[in-house]
Amino acid sequence: MHLASKEGHQDVIMHLLEVYPSLINEVMRDGSTSLHCAARKGHQALVALFLSLKPDLIDQPTRRGWTPLHSAASAGQDAVVAQLLAAKPGLIGATTEDGETPLLLAAAEGHERVVAELLAVCRVWGRLSNLRAANALQEASYRGYHKIVAQLLAADPSQVDAFASCGWTALHFAVAGGHQTTCETILAANPSSFNVLSYKDRTLLHRAATSNHGEMVKWLLAVRPDLSNLVDEDNVTAYQNGSRLSI
Repeated sequence: MHLASKEGHQDVIMHLLEVYPSLINEVMRDGSTSLHCAARKGHQALVALFLSLKPDLIDQPTRRGWTPLHSAASAGQDAVVAQLLAAKPGLIGATTEDGETPLLLAAAEGHERVVAELLAVCRVWGRLSNLRAANALQEASYRGYHKIVAQLLAADPSQVDAFASCGWTALHFAVAGGHQTTCETILAANPSSFNVLSYKDRTLLHRAATSNHGEMVKWLLAVRPDLSNLVDEDNVTAYQNGSRLSI
């Protein structure tokens, strides 16, 4: 049943359910249902079939707390994401046992169209419950998905300088990842983000130096030469922090 769901074999599934109706209730070792399998692979017709036969499958989580919407969002299946959201918009706020929302998973994987579908349901995404160390904007920033960063900031600009549990903002994550275009996208939304200090009063230059991103260091100094003289709460400059770099 689950294999047929992954492969999109609707005729096989219809025959199996005709003979063994209880198969729709079976789960895999990780707790995935046939709906999870179909959603992950983007089989819209099967998703519609399973929801018509057993509507509460849409809420059923895996052992790690993934709903079918999490599965579709993480896999980049924007059409299925739209389908599931139409059936139950409230799923957008569901979190896994690791605190991941469907939006966070889509942003972290770089799925622009999925992010667009999710933001169409909830633009003020910063209000969504987030138990993970970093939010969707910060995850996308660290990975350099600048178009998703722009999408998220356009929808909810209040999150531009939100801090993750590690004391970083989205701009710190972008610098740590070495992504200049993403940094420019964030600064276009809020130029003053340049002045926000991270954990232990460290500047963006401190972050670039400790992350071993020489090109990022050069770019930051070109934009703000004064950063070279600033010290953190330990009275250490970025040059001292990144002494192994040729900066």
